[in-house]
Amino acid sequence: MDQQEPTTAEPDAIAAESWQRYLYGIERGHREYTEIARMLEGFYLGGDYDKDGNLQAGGQWNEGDLGVLEEQRRRPTSSTR
Repeated sequence: MDQQEPTTAEPDAIAAESWQRYLYGIERGHREYTEIARMLEGFYLGGDYDKDGNLQAGGQWNEGDLGVLEEQRRRPTSSTR
């Protein structure tokens, strides 16, 4: 296999290129993608439970949804458990 030669560019040029790539990703919707991916991963992996058996936010449920269910005296469930 061909090995790539190490770059001899100045550190500032490397940092500037890295920053431009970061901005490009942000402009192309990467943040929105990661928010959706985090939610979908929660559905796939399920949630975590505290010592009392209550489902914690971060998996399939966020804090707001858990609060609404608690006010309605409804117990959240996870489809992967």
